[in-house]
Amino acid sequence: TFGGRNRYPIWSPDGRYIAFQSDREGDGAIFRQLADGSGAAERLTKPDAGAQHEPESWSPDGKTLSFNNISGANQGVWTVGLDGDPKPVVFADSTENTVEKHSMFSPDGHWIAYMAAPVSTIAVSTEVFVQAFPVTDAKYQVSTGGGRTPRWSSDGKALFYHEPATNRFFV
Repeated sequence: TFGGRNRYPIWSPDGRYIAFQSDREGDGAIFRQLADGSGAAERLTKPDAGAQHEPESWSPDGKTLSFNNISGANQGVWTVGLDGDPKPVVFADSTENTVEKHSMFSPDGHWIAYMAAPVSTIAVSTEVFVQAFPVTDAKYQVSTGGGRTPRWSSDGKALFYHEPATNRFFV
């Protein structure tokens, strides 16, 4: 990429694109660029004034991107479709006093894992959750002693996460 401050790159599942945050148009939006550098970067999101978007995970079919919507102290998990309607949709964005981030699509694309915590305890008390995608009533807390940065195994049968209090890795 050239021009602006470009951060948080993630590969598309097919390896053709890289999604990233850029301030090239005056805000912290998400763009995607062909990985070989050809063509122009395509803008995927337009954050509200004072907010910014950080890409986090592609769905396995490459049709949806999850991202962190940061607005003041609040952070939430949102998704944006890359086929059809490009309007961002709230996935997990509870309140102005909660941080939800580090989202990761499951290998089958039916679940998103993420971490959540009240803003007041983010440094010491985070937990990992798994929620159905698209959103239904199915939402499960995975960790109980703290957890962050969840990652799925390639077969989708296990979820890995870090427990900050003990600095241990769990599955």
